[in-house]
Parts: sequence; structure tokens; C-alpha cells
Amino acid sequence: GKFSVKNTILAAKDNLGMSETQYLLAAGKIGVFARSYIKDTDELAKVTNALSLSIADLSAQTGFSIDETMTKVLSGLRGNTEAIEELGVNVKVKDMQTWLDNQGINAKFADLDSNMQNLYRTWYMIDKVATNGAMGYAAKMMNTYSGQVRILQANLSSLKTTIGTYLMQAITP
Repeated sequence: GKFSVKNTILAAKDNLGMSETQYLLAAGKIGVFARSYIKDTDELAKVTNALSLSIADLSAQTGFSIDETMTKVLSGLRGNTEAIEELGVNVKVKDMQTWLDNQGINAKFADLDSNMQNLYRTWYMIDKVATNGAMGYAAKMMNTYSGQVRILQANLSSLKTTIGTYLMQAITP
């Protein structure tokens, strides 16, 4: 089916321990970054969704918060290898070149312009989450005590946002 933000938000909230606000913030930041090198809106939606869910999985696997994980992922996609390596993903030029070769892409990573490097880093990141055991990790963890605590924290965060919105509306003339 077609990508649906509403369905993805509900799935993220129920299965990944992300509040609606956290998912929208992650998707928004990723979307803004990826829009600079992905022009097709359907591909942009798929990439934004896949990376947002990957952030939840990496967060659950590594123990970093959703926000910390998002910051590290975005930094890594920009080429900061140290930040993303803390999540178990290597984006050094040699790793990227090996991945390109394995994908049958006849290009030298170091010679690509920054937009193409970012695009390949993005798909590499999604691929690495899928192949390093992180994909689905957040959903598996939701049945554990720590997973239930994560869901509670996400729900409390969402509740605070909702209460804050109503308070602002009540006190603003």
C-alpha cells in the first residue's frame, strides 16, 4: 500500500516506544536533510520512514535515547563516521566503497558529489540496520520490562506535549 504517516505514527507509538512527537521530529529532521538530495517525493517518503524506524531499532539495540540516536544517524549520514560508529554502523569511505561494489554499482565513492554520497550513505544505513540484527529490535524489546518503560516514557512525553499545547491555548489571548 501507499505510505501513510498516520499509520506509521500509530505503529511507532504502539510498537517502538516512540511518541507521536518523537516520530514526527525524527521524520521531519530526516526529511529536511534528505530533501536536499532526494527529489522524488515517493522515494523521500520511503527513506524518511525507513530511517525513522531504523532510529527506533538502533535506539533500542544500543540503549541510546531516540533523540541521541537521531542526532548520531544524521551526523553519520553527513559523513561524521565517529558519531554513527557508536551505533555499530561504519560509514568510512572504504566501507561505503565495499557496499557500492557489493550492490553492483560501478562508481568510486570518493569521486561522487556530496548529494550522491549522501544518497548512498542513506541506503547503506538502511541496509546495515536490516543486516546487523537491529531491524525489528525495538518491536521485540517492547514486550520486555525495559520496553514497557520506554512505551510509558513515550506516552508521558506525548501527554506533556498535549497538556502544554492546551495550557498555551488557555493562557494565550
